[in-house]
Amino acid sequence: MTNLNILIIDDNKKAQSIFLKQILTKNEKKNLTLANDYQFLIKVLKKETFDVVLINIDIKWGSANRLLQFFAKNYPFVGRIIFSYSQIQLMKDGVRLGADSFISEFGKNLERIEFAVDFADERAKEKRELSVTVSEYRRLFDNVPVGLFRIDVNGGFLACNNAFAKILGYENEIDLLDKKIQDFFVENNPKSKTIQSQTINPQNISGQKQLRQKEGNILWCLIESTPTFTKDDVLLYLDGSVIDITAKIHLENELIRKSNLLELYLDSANICFVITDKYGVIDFVNDKVERVYGLKKNDLIGKKWAEILFEEETNKRFTKMYNEILSGRVDYFRFEGVIRQSPGKEKKYFIWRNNTIKNSSNEVVAVVSSGAEITDMKTAQEETQRSEKKYRSLVETSSDWIWEVDEKGIYTYCSPKVKDILGYEPEEVVGEFITKYRFFEDQEHIPVFMRIIQAKQPFSQIENFYTHKSGQIRIMETSGVPIINAKGEFKGYRCIDRDVTERKEAEAALRESEIRYRTIFENTGTSMLLLNTNQEIILCNSFFRKFIGYSKKEIEGKNWEWLIHKNDLDRLMNQLKETILNSDLLPIELEFQMKTKNRKIKNVWTVVDRIPETDLFVVSIHDVTEIKLLEEVKLQAFNQIDKNMEQFAILVDSIRNPLSIIVALSDIQLKDQETTILQQANLIDKIINELDNRWLESINVRNFLKDRMQ
Repeated sequence: MTNLNILIIDDNKKAQSIFLKQILTKNEKKNLTLANDYQFLIKVLKKETFDVVLINIDIKWGSANRLLQFFAKNYPFVGRIIFSYSQIQLMKDGVRLGADSFISEFGKNLERIEFAVDFADERAKEKRELSVTVSEYRRLFDNVPVGLFRIDVNGGFLACNNAFAKILGYENEIDLLDKKIQDFFVENNPKSKTIQSQTINPQNISGQKQLRQKEGNILWCLIESTPTFTKDDVLLYLDGSVIDITAKIHLENELIRKSNLLELYLDSANICFVITDKYGVIDFVNDKVERVYGLKKNDLIGKKWAEILFEEETNKRFTKMYNEILSGRVDYFRFEGVIRQSPGKEKKYFIWRNNTIKNSSNEVVAVVSSGAEITDMKTAQEETQRSEKKYRSLVETSSDWIWEVDEKGIYTYCSPKVKDILGYEPEEVVGEFITKYRFFEDQEHIPVFMRIIQAKQPFSQIENFYTHKSGQIRIMETSGVPIINAKGEFKGYRCIDRDVTERKEAEAALRESEIRYRTIFENTGTSMLLLNTNQEIILCNSFFRKFIGYSKKEIEGKNWEWLIHKNDLDRLMNQLKETILNSDLLPIELEFQMKTKNRKIKNVWTVVDRIPETDLFVVSIHDVTEIKLLEEVKLQAFNQIDKNMEQFAILVDSIRNPLSIIVALSDIQLKDQETTILQQANLIDKIINELDNRWLESINVRNFLKDRMQ
């Protein structure tokens, strides 16, 4: 028998004394502890555990009722007894508040005390055992992977496990106790009464339902419920289980979608699809089969596939092979033939690929056959054979040399043109290595050429040098494509060589000519431009750049109108436009003013002409600014000379006329002084005559200058 630890809560030691003297005997193993104040009670509860507690309902330092509630909450497996030395009514209140038993008139009835202690101890043990059982069931209830719940007749939650709470997005059952199951249903049918109904109908709860989680996500759930009724068939509550089948529903929907999509694909495909069972009976055909055979699906399904596929003679061979695949001896075979058609229709060639579907026991359960029309391919094959003959004829008469090498670089084919280009017979070339007839300036060029070949990629117009049989070097442009077989393997190159020796020589001569004329263009000593039909400067020489002050980059590519003075721009552009449209007016000479980079105005005289057989125009530009300035000075000088000559003549006449009058008057009135006056007049006349002679000489000088300077 184990020790029984008893705690007595009392103001004095009276109850303890009663226990020690009258209850506890030597044969009993009961330990007794007295707590006669609050501090000691808390201290002893922290250190020891008790099986039974006796509480005096009349203690002065605390409330017996509160102590009962305290032990019921914090020590539920301790037997609780209230006692009093006198009162009975208060005892009943104590039992109502959680006491296992009560003792009135404590000490008078010792048997009652022992009975109450043993009874309280037994109650505590039962509670402990029940608690273990409840805990086990609760653990099972909470840990089962299926959501479990109990709801009242109005749908309010009475209990649920953690799995159910988590399905709805909550942490635990406490979060759900103030909610109803109707709050979580997603109604697909607006007329459904599941939500509106105040009283739960078990039939509306069960089945596949959509529930809305706390965060708003929609789940598909499988709900099963069991109602519990009273004897009078009144619903008490409803127990239910919930399984999240969202993934399953989505998977089923996806399978349905893919199945429908697959059937759509098969029906819209341009290939015939037929599925038969393990006996060769048609289970499925797509729309293409209907169109090809001119029969409805219902007329085909259920028929033996091998009996209606090909024409009779071909069908015998196909049936033999098809039986092999149905037996499981082969998993795949392909078959070509003319399919069965209505009389009068053109023959159609089809190729059928047949594959088995086997179960886990490796037994044939179905055969999938896919057929594609190859009538065009058959026709193309015949056309290809005809084209090959035509192609070989073209190759052998082509002006280019066509050849093939294998993956090792050995010539396997050589067209007859090699005789004209290199002087060798085709038979001399076939079997030789690809580099034998090529000329390399140095050994470093050999690896470069071989890398191009070994890249196994198409190449175009690679320049090669070949040695003619006579020893001459011939320049060839080589283009080639890799030869790839049906397995995707590289098998060599098919190439074409074009003799470009004469073209290369002509290009070299052209480059030499271009260099020569460019040198002349740059070193003529005159500013030169090259214009296109849009009057854009294509090229300018250094003399023009020096004259205008702009760099090559600033000039070329731009229309030259920005260099022409605005006073001459419209006139010049109109003249050039007319000239470009009418080549008969070329060459043309033009005078106008140009603007230099340093903002000086230059007078220029230009000659514009077209380069034969091109749309380009060459412009030579001469700076005549100083000549123009000299002409202006010369004109001013002649104008001044003319003005001086005119004034000179006026002066002579102004002197000669008064002198004549003086001579006349002296002859009439001054006879005594006539001689003196005449002498002076003659002297003046002599001076005037000399002025006349000088005037005539000035005229001659002016005319001479004009003749020489114009």
